[in-house]
Amino acid sequence: MSVVIMEIEEEEEDELEYYVTFPAAVSPELHEDSYAEVEKEPVVFLFGWGGCKDQHLAKYSEMYKDLGCVTIRYISPVNYIFFTPRALLDVADQLIDLITDLTLEVHPLLFHCFSNGGALVYRCLTRRLRERGLTLDVRGTVFDSGPIQPRLTNGWRAVQLCIQGERWYRWMLGMLFVLLALLRYLWAVTLGSAEHRLHPWSLTAAPERWPQMFLYSTADELTPAKDVEQFMSARRRLGVDVTGHVFEDSAHVLHYRAHPEQYRAAVATFVARVCRPGSSNSPRRRGTARPDSGDLRRREDGAAGSSESPGSGARATRPGSGDPIRREAAASTAK
Repeated sequence: MSVVIMEIEEEEEDELEYYVTFPAAVSPELHEDSYAEVEKEPVVFLFGWGGCKDQHLAKYSEMYKDLGCVTIRYISPVNYIFFTPRALLDVADQLIDLITDLTLEVHPLLFHCFSNGGALVYRCLTRRLRERGLTLDVRGTVFDSGPIQPRLTNGWRAVQLCIQGERWYRWMLGMLFVLLALLRYLWAVTLGSAEHRLHPWSLTAAPERWPQMFLYSTADELTPAKDVEQFMSARRRLGVDVTGHVFEDSAHVLHYRAHPEQYRAAVATFVARVCRPGSSNSPRRRGTARPDSGDLRRREDGAAGSSESPGSGARATRPGSGDPIRREAAASTAK
C-alpha cells in the first residue's frame, strides 16, 4: 500500500504540530454494524499524554485507520500542560479551524484523550467550541487513563514522569509546579479567577452530553481507578451515556500494549455504536470511501496553508472534498 508522508518545516518557534491520517476504506467490522450507511467517515482527534511521542500515538492512529476513521494527532508541549495551560485555548482554536481547513466539519467527530494531558486539550477545545457558538457532529469521547483529580501529589508525580532531564532538574520543576498550583488556587478563591476551570476534572460538570467511554486500570499508579470511577459516576448523574472498561494489570496509558485485542474491541464497539445511522440529528452529506491512505505531518503557525509538492511531482488530494491538500511531500512505500 502506498503511503505519502506530507511534511512542512516552519522557522517560527510558536507553531502547531499535528498529524493527519486518512483510511484506505471503511472497516468490514463497522460494515457489520450498519456503518456502511453512514455518510462520512468518522474523524478522531487523538490527544496524547504529557511526554508522549508521536511514534506512540501513531499506533492508535493505525487502529482507527483500520476501523475506517480519519485521525488527527496532537501532543501538547509539556510546559503547556503543567505551567501555561491557557496557551492551549489558542491551540484549541487552531485545531477547530483545522477541521474546516480539511473540509471535515460534516463528518462525525470523536475524541480520544490520554491521561490528564490529553483531557486538558479536550477541555480547552470543547470550551472554545461553546464560546465560538460552533456546532459540530460530535459523537463521543474516549478517555484512556484519566481524568485525575487535582491533587498536588498527582501533579508532582506527573512532572517527574513526563519531563526528561536530571533528577535535580525534574525536582526543581516539580517545586515550581506546586508553587504555581498554590498561587492559582489562592487567586481563584480571592479574586474569582476562572483559571481552575481549565483542569480536566472540571469536565465532571461539562454541559456536553455525548457518550463517553473510559479505559483504565486498577494497577495504574498515576491514575487511581477510584478517580476514574468517581468521574464516571458524576457524568452518569447528568444523564450521560457512560461505558467503562477496567483492566487489572496494565500500567498508565499502556492498556493497549498489554491488552491489544480487548482494547481494540472496546474501541471498535464504541465507534460503531455512536456512529451508526440515527445516533445524531446533525445534517450530513453522503461521501465516498477513500481509494488510498496517507499520513500528513504538519507544523504550522496559524491556520493551515498550502504549498506545491516539488519532491513528489504531484499533489495529494482528499477524494470527494473538491479541494486539494498540497504540502511539501516525501513519498514512501509501505507493505
